[in-house]
Amino acid sequence: MTVMKSPGTINKMITNRLKNFSSTAVQHVNTNEMNWTTYYITGRTDFRHDVSKKLQHSNLNYMPGYAGGTGDELQDMFWVDDTTSLRNFKEAIGSKLIWKHRLKFYACLEEFIEARNVKPQSGFTPDEIELINLMQGAA
Repeated sequence: MTVMKSPGTINKMITNRLKNFSSTAVQHVNTNEMNWTTYYITGRTDFRHDVSKKLQHSNLNYMPGYAGGTGDELQDMFWVDDTTSLRNFKEAIGSKLIWKHRLKFYACLEEFIEARNVKPQSGFTPDEIELINLMQGAA
């Protein structure tokens, strides 16, 4: 005959067994319960290989993702352990790569999509554009 144990008794048994494991085993058990934060990256030049290489050599828990779009777009997505801040994620990539590829980071999908849809501005106000057109017409 099988005796059913209460959930409290089962939790105590699991806790006692975990105490007997080494600290690395306990860390491994805890990583199965982690949550993920999504970070989106864009850049001026193709940075994907360089960033992946840097992250592989870091001690961050991460998973590469797919941000959609064509393969020609200079963007990437990563899921990072929820305890990793954006600052730590950037530090793992390194300032040299961030400046080399002019990387921009987004922690929010809405900001990422909005940044993709923004057209570069000419830097002139509508009044200035009108004046330029008038001068070009007079010449």
